[in-house]
Amino acid sequence: NLEAAKDEATKAWKAAVEVKGGQTQVEAAAMRLAPVGRLSGSVRAADARVTDFTGTRAYIPGSSYVAEARSDGTFTISNVPDGVFELGAFNAELGDGKVSGVAIRSGQTSIAAPVLLDFHGPELKALMRPDTGDPVDNAAPGSLLRLNGQSFGFARALRFAVHFPGGVAADYARISDSDLVVKVPAQAQAGHITVEVSKLHSRPLNFRLIKTLTLGAPSITIPETGTIDLGRWVDARDAEGARIEEFREGDRVVTSAPYLTWSVDSPLAAVTPRGTLKPQAEGSVVVAIKAGDKLIRTLNVEIRAGAPVPDPDATPTPSPTPSPTLGPTPGPTPSPTPNPSSTPPPSPMPFPAPPIDSVVPANAGEGAQVTVNGAFFRDSAQPGLVAAVTLNDLAGDNLAVVNAAKLTFKIPVGAANGNVVVTLGDQTSNGAPFTVLKFFSLNVATVDVLVGKTFQPILSAKDPTGATVASPSAIWSFTGSGAIVDLATGKVTAVENGDGTVKAASGTLSRTLAAHMFTVTAVSLNKASLTLNTMPPGNSQPDARFKTAERLTATVAASDRGDRRVTWTTSNAARATVDATGLVTAARGATEGDVTITATSVDDPTFSASCTVTITVFGDIDESIE
Repeated sequence: NLEAAKDEATKAWKAAVEVKGGQTQVEAAAMRLAPVGRLSGSVRAADARVTDFTGTRAYIPGSSYVAEARSDGTFTISNVPDGVFELGAFNAELGDGKVSGVAIRSGQTSIAAPVLLDFHGPELKALMRPDTGDPVDNAAPGSLLRLNGQSFGFARALRFAVHFPGGVAADYARISDSDLVVKVPAQAQAGHITVEVSKLHSRPLNFRLIKTLTLGAPSITIPETGTIDLGRWVDARDAEGARIEEFREGDRVVTSAPYLTWSVDSPLAAVTPRGTLKPQAEGSVVVAIKAGDKLIRTLNVEIRAGAPVPDPDATPTPSPTPSPTLGPTPGPTPSPTPNPSSTPPPSPMPFPAPPIDSVVPANAGEGAQVTVNGAFFRDSAQPGLVAAVTLNDLAGDNLAVVNAAKLTFKIPVGAANGNVVVTLGDQTSNGAPFTVLKFFSLNVATVDVLVGKTFQPILSAKDPTGATVASPSAIWSFTGSGAIVDLATGKVTAVENGDGTVKAASGTLSRTLAAHMFTVTAVSLNKASLTLNTMPPGNSQPDARFKTAERLTATVAASDRGDRRVTWTTSNAARATVDATGLVTAARGATEGDVTITATSVDDPTFSASCTVTITVFGDIDESIE
């Protein structure tokens, strides 16, 4: 690429000039010098969750034209020659991207299409046991978990962390962009696990922490044939004392069995990773059951030919004691062979209380839809059993149970602050605090936003008691042209000239502001130079024939109107001053020389115009009378 420049404001550009080996001169054809233009644009990521673009560079390939993007992704490249260019952007963690056909026009601000970086944030899909691949939602500190998903940053060696409730995992291994193995940290608690790559978190997955491990019996006797599910003798519970066990809804596992590891001390039996024991010969063995690296229990198992199949759920019934009788002692009565089919079935598992993990959003207005996340909102064994939801004892509207772990409802009219509670049958969830929004306001009703800049409206809200609500939630929208609005925060990014309406809503509450997007293309002055006579020292007055002050007039060329403001500055106040109206006054007693008076656009300080003021010195008026 070849560039010619008269100065920073006048340039020409020729792309892809061919230079052959040995050449010392190149024919580049005619290059027309013209006033430069300006390029404004924005950087976006393929993953819409990325909002911080700090460290991103926008550039024109094959040139020195580079600009650092602002944190919101907007950028401006100044003094670009007239022409058609390719535009690129790069971030060490977010990747790169390019757009072509970007036209720059002399004296204008061109708006480029957004440059899309190819970064995708992490997605966490499943927690699994590394040894079996079984889905799991629980573990104890020290256990190894396999995390499955995508975009874990392995290929790019990006910054990475696995967040457990209670702390960040220190021991992990990234196997690929979709798999990693992590050790549950000692400080882990119950809650949610997320994967973080380049400051962006995956969606959370529910995690339960095994806190206690109890055996139903210290020893059991089993037959030499068949298999035994030893998991039925193990009781694992969390920190709140709730039992950790598998619960299915059809073919879907809602909660998984406790994550335990099994081993046996003798070749007389073998045990699978899932806790199924298969006897090999008669004798005694010891089975070790571990949850993580701290919780360890042992079960003594006696293998005996012909022994009945043990049942941890069966309650033994004592035999009645016979009354003594006279007469001959009866012969021994052979014991009946136990009938395996006579073993009573295990008691049905009681349906657990439906826990609430989160309510999203945590505040909203009447009529707004709210999502409740948790578990056991539906019982597949009792399809006629319907969950109910209340807010401060007032029934929610339009209840919809999406699945066993998610339901939605609308805030009823007249609702007050309180707890959201889910009830299924005779089981009631924990209460999740919720704030009702009763009043909305925005900090402005209208706003002008320069193309390439952003504006963040501030939303205020009060609850039914009149108390101010911190971080009120809202659904943001934009109608019109010229701007992109973040639907989560309401931040307005001006991308081209236009007008539109920004709206914040939560149920029946809503507020709007009018947004006007514009560009500044130039600043000009009515004079490029002028001459002033210095004011004489002291209180003397200059000769009326000499001019000591003059007002300059600035014109701002903008896309919408011509009365946009400027600020005035002087390069040397000891020679000349300028006020807010453009009045330039020679300083009293100043020395001869030049001073530069500059008018700068208030809206876009990259545009300015200057006037050179020459200061001359003349003598005082002679007022003496001869």
